[in-house]
Amino acid sequence: MSSQCQTWSEGDLVLEEYHDHEWCKINHDDDFEFEMLCLEWASVGLSWATVMHKRENYRKAFHNFKIDACSVMTDEELTALMSYTGLIRNRNKIFSVRKNALAVQKIQNEFGSFDEMDSKLTGIGKNSQK
Repeated sequence: MSSQCQTWSEGDLVLEEYHDHEWCKINHDDDFEFEMLCLEWASVGLSWATVMHKRENYRKAFHNFKIDACSVMTDEELTALMSYTGLIRNRNKIFSVRKNALAVQKIQNEFGSFDEMDSKLTGIGKNSQK
């Protein structure tokens, strides 16, 4: 593990892996950005560690965060996930994945990609000069 910010990830292999390979790393993949959006929402009121330890379960439950697949999940599919102990079983958080997928699709239609919208808002993107 790198020498920076060890305090929040040190000793937890899941968090160390995230810290060393993903945290603060720019990633232009829409599905990855969508995954991070959904996981951030799932973490509201909880620790990031709680969510990261359930991440693989979230990937299985939500089609590896493929935006198009999540956007067409039915109420029945989402309701069934309420009994899956591998997730944070909060109805609003589970149903938000489909809602977020639909919102990201609108963004993709308007901007070409989720990343392109981020780039326009922040000035940081694959087509940015920063």
